[in-house]
Amino acid sequence: MFINLSNHPSARWEKEQILAAMDFGEIVDIQFPSIPPEFDTQEVYNIADTYYHKCINLLPVSSSLHAIHIAGEPVFCFHIITKLLCAGYNVITSTTERMVKETADGQKISVFNFIKFRKYEL
Repeated sequence: MFINLSNHPSARWEKEQILAAMDFGEIVDIQFPSIPPEFDTQEVYNIADTYYHKCINLLPVSSSLHAIHIAGEPVFCFHIITKLLCAGYNVITSTTERMVKETADGQKISVFNFIKFRKYEL
């Protein structure tokens, strides 16, 4: 199983990213929570704890054959990733190459091309 906990639903991913994710099995999307900027660290940790339990309920046994993909708000990510790694889960994130195109009127448009998944380690 491949759990995608991010603001980027797998339905909108490039073909290469979907195929790389499918190496871990079925892709299951979990929408990343909205985290108010006025929350303190403990409030963010409380939300992360809720999502930690959502992940381990979907994937009760840790295995390198499965992966939990996490990308989003840094404090949330730090807390949940640390907890998952300490519990033995395989946690990854996407790496991308940023391509910037400039339009005729001077606007810059950024496109991010998937390169690979990178593993988190303690």
